[in-house]
Amino acid sequence: MIAGGMAEGLVAYAVLPEGVLPAPDMRGLEGAPTHAVEAEGLALWVSAHHHAPPPGAAAAQAHHAVVAAALAGGVTPVPLRFGQWLEDTAAAHRVLRERAAEWHETLERLAGMVELGVRAEPGRAGSAARSVRSGGAMDGTAYMRSLLERHAERRATTADAQALADALHAAGADWIRQEVVDTRPAWLSVAYLVGRDDARPLRDALQRTARERAVGSFAVTGPWPPYSFT
Repeated sequence: MIAGGMAEGLVAYAVLPEGVLPAPDMRGLEGAPTHAVEAEGLALWVSAHHHAPPPGAAAAQAHHAVVAAALAGGVTPVPLRFGQWLEDTAAAHRVLRERAAEWHETLERLAGMVELGVRAEPGRAGSAARSVRSGGAMDGTAYMRSLLERHAERRATTADAQALADALHAAGADWIRQEVVDTRPAWLSVAYLVGRDDARPLRDALQRTARERAVGSFAVTGPWPPYSFT
């Protein structure tokens, strides 16, 4: 309970091994102090609130800042999805007991790991797509032809994205532990799980491959907490 007798709930950020605690001055959503609820050999990083904070960019950034601070402390956390709300400390202890085996396995799997992200646009001219969207006069045959051309362009662009993903994987195979690939029309997104000490050589290899393939738009971000691998 807190002042005035109002019940206090908890926002949860990350799971770490027992004894790995947030810094005394670490602040979470709405500037609330963070602390750890410990049980089953685990530490659940939380902050206390009168109500579940509303979603938004500032809240998401505050959540990420706590998870990133956990990673910067030298131990890779299990990052929790933004917006995890627990009614009270008893609920926090209960979820630690219920998910202890899962979280211990994940902590072991992610030990020493970080995430690098890639976003790229392999790039093809979208003439057919532009013609369909242009709104100009077009008979039925021409319209159907444009639709077919647009679908063909999308397939070709997706193939380009997959080819780039394959080339990046080959370049970084010595360091990549796991990856999540999203090849959508017009762009490529990849998340790589990599050892902390391997993040820099992997970044260099990915960027070198992008230059060799003359990729127009290419960015490597991170290292991040391994959000994509939990």
